[in-house]
Amino acid sequence: MSYAKLGGAGLAALALFLGSTVPAAASGDHASRDEILAGLTAAVHKLEEPTAMRSVGPASTRAFRLRDSLDCISVDEQYFCPFQGWYSEPLNIQDRLREADNDEGDLGFGELVEQLETLPVAEQKAALVEELNDAKGSAGKVLLDGAALEGIGSLERLSGAFPEISPAEIPRPGTDGGSSGRILVSSTSAGKQERSYWCGPASAAFMARHDPAVGGKVSSSQSAWAGYLGTTKAGTSIYNIKTQVNKRLTGWKSRVNGYVVKSVKGWSDGTWRARFKDTIVKKRAPIVLHPKLSSKVSDYVPAGTSTGGHFNVGVGYAMNGGQMKAWIFEPYSFGGKLKTKLVWDRISMVKKAHDAHPQKNIAF
Repeated sequence: MSYAKLGGAGLAALALFLGSTVPAAASGDHASRDEILAGLTAAVHKLEEPTAMRSVGPASTRAFRLRDSLDCISVDEQYFCPFQGWYSEPLNIQDRLREADNDEGDLGFGELVEQLETLPVAEQKAALVEELNDAKGSAGKVLLDGAALEGIGSLERLSGAFPEISPAEIPRPGTDGGSSGRILVSSTSAGKQERSYWCGPASAAFMARHDPAVGGKVSSSQSAWAGYLGTTKAGTSIYNIKTQVNKRLTGWKSRVNGYVVKSVKGWSDGTWRARFKDTIVKKRAPIVLHPKLSSKVSDYVPAGTSTGGHFNVGVGYAMNGGQMKAWIFEPYSFGGKLKTKLVWDRISMVKKAHDAHPQKNIAF
């Protein structure tokens, strides 16, 4: 059966009937926006409309449990996983819930969900609905980006479904984007992280200090950002960084049309170069990086030192003989061995450091 023939409303109804999402349309079909977003729309309706929920089946009559409502949703040829981001294949949510925190600095998905489950049930549902609606709003950006940089989906078909995204906004792999590079922040008064597990707050506070719209008007205190981000001794969730940056740092948010969390699994050096060129040059905005660092996967990390899960911020790059070096705000001092706050790292090393991290994602 061709699901595309059902149309957007039919797909949403089918998804509700099955109690799960279905692919919006095959890559050769001329899918509409509604068809592409049908799975997300169905998931929102399932949360918001009790009568629709009762029609799904006995499972829907059970008391709401957030952790049972977090399956990844098919959106064209990518997947949106609530509170985790966009991926090219669905995640095993139960495995993610069981994962331990990735050392200091990086909050595990299970602990993030536990944080959310301390809220009243109505607020948990509202947070999930907001997350799904945000995904609907960012889908055009993510899908067109994936088609252009990773070959996921049809660029022509997706452009037709999301005409509000101009061709100039779509990344172009292999194009120059500024041969000598671009630096967004050349110096900073932002400090190194004040606690071993505050790499997330320190990175967000750095972004706050340099936001083109609200820099100097919003707090750039690491302790304030630790509160905004729900940081614990286990660390910070990249979901919370994305959410709070979009909420508070309106200058950076507007430049990228809202930050999203996206998987970098399988990215080549070329994809990484294109990502830096597009975000740094065209969007003139930083990239929230999410590596696991050691001297084996970084040019600047002192020998014999490392991090667990970590956050830092890409704010520039330079090209030299065809090789890209990333310009990064590094909040960690590695036990006092790295005083410098802005450092260079080869893009091939940035790739390796992210490949070393089990989550393999960034926010841009």
